[in-house]
Amino acid sequence: MSSKPDTIIKYLEKQRGVDFSDCCHSIIERQLDQRLSKTGNKTYQKYFSHLQTHPQELNNLVDALTISTLVKDITTNITVNIFATDIDKGSIDKARKSAYKKESLYGGFDIILCRNVLIYYNTEYQNRILTKLFRSLNDNGYLVLGETEVPTRRFHDSFKKVTDCCQIYIKNSMVA
Repeated sequence: MSSKPDTIIKYLEKQRGVDFSDCCHSIIERQLDQRLSKTGNKTYQKYFSHLQTHPQELNNLVDALTISTLVKDITTNITVNIFATDIDKGSIDKARKSAYKKESLYGGFDIILCRNVLIYYNTEYQNRILTKLFRSLNDNGYLVLGETEVPTRRFHDSFKKVTDCCQIYIKNSMVA
C-alpha cells in the first residue's frame, strides 16, 4: 500500500464510483489530512485501514471532498427550473425530495452558477467543464463562478467579466 493519497482515492472510486483523479492534489491532500486528524490516524496507510473498517468514514470523506449545499424552498410567484448535479448522492436525494414545480426545459440557460467547482480540477478538466457550460448558456447568458475562480486562458474571449466585485461573466456570443 502506497503512503500517498492515490490509493485512498482509487479505493473511494471503487467503493463509491466517484473519480477524483482530475481534482487538484493539494486540495485532496489537505482534506485527507483533516480526516486523518479527526479520526486519530497518523498516516495515510492507517487511515486507509480505518476506511475499510468504518463505512461511515467513507461518507465523511466524500463530504469533505465535495461541497454539499441544499436549496431551501422559498414561496414565490416565479417559476424556476433547477437542474442540479453533485457527486454527493445525499445532497441530490435531499434536493429531490423538496417541492419543485416540474417544467420542461426549452433552450439553454440564462444563468449558470458554478461556484467552487473549478478549483477542484486541473486545467484540462476545467476546460472540459467550461466547454459544456459555454454550450449550455444562451446568448448573453451569465456564468457565476466562485470568488477565486476564473475562466481558463482558453476561455478568455468566451466570457467577459461584468463586475469588479465578484466573478460574474457574460457569454460572448461572437465566439464559436
